[in-house]
Amino acid sequence: MAKDACDIEIEKLNEPIGKQDQYAAAFGGLNIFRFSSSGSVDVERIHLQREIYKTLQNNLLMFYTGQQRSASSILSEQKENMQAKVNFQILCDMVGLVDELRDVLYAGNLREFGTILHKGWLAKQKLASKISSPQINDIYALALKGGAVGGKVLGAGGGGFLLLYCEKEQQTKLRATLSEFRELKFKLENDGSKLIHADDEY
Repeated sequence: MAKDACDIEIEKLNEPIGKQDQYAAAFGGLNIFRFSSSGSVDVERIHLQREIYKTLQNNLLMFYTGQQRSASSILSEQKENMQAKVNFQILCDMVGLVDELRDVLYAGNLREFGTILHKGWLAKQKLASKISSPQINDIYALALKGGAVGGKVLGAGGGGFLLLYCEKEQQTKLRATLSEFRELKFKLENDGSKLIHADDEY
């Protein structure tokens, strides 16, 4: 399913995107995806202890920034910028954060999980000019003052939804600080995509 989705979006529609979203949607849960130059994809499932998983879920909050953007234009610029060695190194550094994130999750050091999210977000902003904006930076700065440890704008960046890691005792303060922004409740999905109907007749 993920492979077919990538073929449609990347090969047929020529969208300047990666493959991670399609595989994340197909598999569900927490995973590390490794994409090889041959086109193969290795999936490493992250199995957390129940209490760690529950705490992680409870400490993740999502807010709508109110900012809209064109993902394609951001990703196109990001793709072009990858030709520069400095940006390629930034991308390599971001990939290096993946194993760190996995290790702190297994150790139950969730505050460090928030810190790594913060590092990743700061690095990602360097890849293209529209990944962030003054408005988004202001919202993010407010979130940190309100008690969030770290976070990131979801997707290509430039707007949309802000995911934050905030420990339970700081969440009332954070919600008050970001009261002008809509919070969206969500739950981590373990099962991935499901076939709900199949019909051979067209």
